[in-house]
Amino acid sequence: MGKRHLAVIAPGYLRNQQNFRGVELCVSNLAEALSERGIRVDLIRMRGSSAQVESIGDNLCLYHFNSSNKRDGLKKLKHYVDEHHPDVLLAARGHRDNLIAAALKKDKQYRKLPVMLSMHNSDYVCLPWYKRMGLIWRMRTDYARADKIITVSRGLSTAVQQFSGLAADHFTTIYNPIVSDRLYAKADAGVDHAWLTDTVPLILSIGQLSAQKDFATLLRAFALVRRHQTARLMILGEGEDRMKLQSLAQELGIADDVLLYGFDPNPFRFLKHADLFVLSSAWEGLPTVLIEAMAVGTPLVSTDCPNGPREILDNGKYGELVAVGNSEALAQAMQKVMGRPPPAELLSIGADRFTITRIADEYMAALGLSVE
Repeated sequence: MGKRHLAVIAPGYLRNQQNFRGVELCVSNLAEALSERGIRVDLIRMRGSSAQVESIGDNLCLYHFNSSNKRDGLKKLKHYVDEHHPDVLLAARGHRDNLIAAALKKDKQYRKLPVMLSMHNSDYVCLPWYKRMGLIWRMRTDYARADKIITVSRGLSTAVQQFSGLAADHFTTIYNPIVSDRLYAKADAGVDHAWLTDTVPLILSIGQLSAQKDFATLLRAFALVRRHQTARLMILGEGEDRMKLQSLAQELGIADDVLLYGFDPNPFRFLKHADLFVLSSAWEGLPTVLIEAMAVGTPLVSTDCPNGPREILDNGKYGELVAVGNSEALAQAMQKVMGRPPPAELLSIGADRFTITRIADEYMAALGLSVE
């Protein structure tokens, strides 16, 4: 009998996924797809609730470790493995959980258990130099013990190889599972904001109001666009840069046509009604929102940041790519795409690479899972 039991160190789970974005959404999509194929999937939360275990569907359980630190987390993970004997362990959250999963392989008792780590972004670029050096050392010692490191884009794989010095055959790339009937159903939900229903062109962006997303460059680009045409800009998300961005919008004289909307649990309906989606990020791993915008047929402009946008947009086939931090180039690209948007059918073809069904197949193969 093939391997049929997967344990995933995960960021969380909600049945209705209403508040999920990013990594949480991808892990939830993957877990449900695999469980529907008959794979037993145990989701492990290292932190959070003190509850022990929660059944959340056929072949799908959620374990709450409520660990206080990495040592406690490793102790509880060992206890779980001893009791439940998973066929494969996947760390799907981030560096801390990658280290805990890789630490299992230090113990001779667990070396036969396939352990896969994952990386979702290149956020190490913003670390102070001494923390980057520490991360490189931990990768070369701890990450090297894992059987594979799964990255969400080829660009990220190359970047991590160069950063860590680990061999290329230690990595495999699998895109995030994003596109599904559920996404399209949410996109069809009604909208009641006037900006989404009137005739003024609406430019949309989504993300945390932080340095990574570089919304300041987007505001400057929008101010340039406004010199030539009427338009509005809406940004969904919250974060520490809200006051700075509001002040910048006032300074640029565009405050009346810029709305920092805040968080919304269903951004897909906004995406479907927007005339243009813009990603202005300084760095990414595989920006989910670009894929979502493609899926609902919204024209795209993105920075050519590391990593992901160039792969998603297939070197510009599905949307315009511009240099990071260049507001003039971003403004020109925005005007170009709004003036001549691509057909929705073309964008749909691009989004097909990220369907949950297709990505689940790739994970089945990479993890050695089988229902036979």
